[in-house]
Amino acid sequence: MTKTPDSKMLDIEFYIDAARAHGENSDPDHEVGDLQTFLRVMWPLLPPEKRLVFALDVDVHNTLDGTSVDYQSELAKIL
Repeated sequence: MTKTPDSKMLDIEFYIDAARAHGENSDPDHEVGDLQTFLRVMWPLLPPEKRLVFALDVDVHNTLDGTSVDYQSELAKIL
């Protein structure tokens, strides 16, 4: 068994907290920008099947429901 290092950098909450702190310590837009950067770096690292799991997740859909984005036609393409 490979030992996983005990580093907060391996926990997504580390990055969420860092972005929140950046927004609190400067401009709130920095929090959103930091989260966008983290997501854009992570996305190409995910294999297609993990991207699909993300796109089909009910929590993701619930969050999209609160936006003005019409995602139903795009969802139908992957179902």
